[in-house]
Amino acid sequence: MKKIGFLPVLALFVFVSCTPKGVIKDGYYLAIGNKVGDTQWTEFVTVEVKDGLIQEVKWDGFNYDYNGTLRDAVSHEALNGTAIDASYLERVDNFSELVKENFIGNLQFLQTQEEFPEGFISLVQKALKNGAVKPGLYRDGDYTLASDPDDKGFYSVLTLIIRGGNIIAGSWNQINTEGSSKRDLARNGLYNMGGAYTWDEQADLCVQKLVKLQRPERIFLNDDGKTDVISGVTIFVTPFIMIAEQVLSSATNADDN
Repeated sequence: MKKIGFLPVLALFVFVSCTPKGVIKDGYYLAIGNKVGDTQWTEFVTVEVKDGLIQEVKWDGFNYDYNGTLRDAVSHEALNGTAIDASYLERVDNFSELVKENFIGNLQFLQTQEEFPEGFISLVQKALKNGAVKPGLYRDGDYTLASDPDDKGFYSVLTLIIRGGNIIAGSWNQINTEGSSKRDLARNGLYNMGGAYTWDEQADLCVQKLVKLQRPERIFLNDDGKTDVISGVTIFVTPFIMIAEQVLSSATNADDN
């Protein structure tokens, strides 16, 4: 397996020259990056700025096949056998602290002999360049919920990852009472939907559309429980909408009730 690189450097990076306090607008910044090494995890970085200073830099990841974040997977030893482990996260967090400590109104020239996670700096740059995220509708957190089984014995499991009040990623699966996953069945050719996409691919498209629209009610349903809103999706979407509404009801800010 390809080792996830840590690059030792001197004269680590240059963002911009040191500028007066407050040049970076206070707020919450987000950037989504690439796959982490040879895994199916996609990395993301969040940056919080207050009074022109970075308060927190957090690196994490999501995976359409896993109900939780990368950090959660590490804590549950779900990534054993890969280069991502607790020591990897510790190095990421140590470097995050270095970024905070060397931030004065804007990221300035930072020199260190510490090793840093490959791509981390460019992702922080990307987050700040993207601008502050408009505050969303929900409370930050990682929310997972399982539904009751349907008449065929399948229940939905949905995870939604919320940062800055916005849904940024998630994972939807349906599992029967015997433990068989539709995602696995589809990949093994045992749950053939026909059409251009397998069930798991269509489930991912549903999650991606929810991330784009932020509200499940914006994914309009037809009378047959399907939708024309998501191109390429022919599966029944009603279970996804129902469980998304339940998850988000628990993540709705009290002031919005």
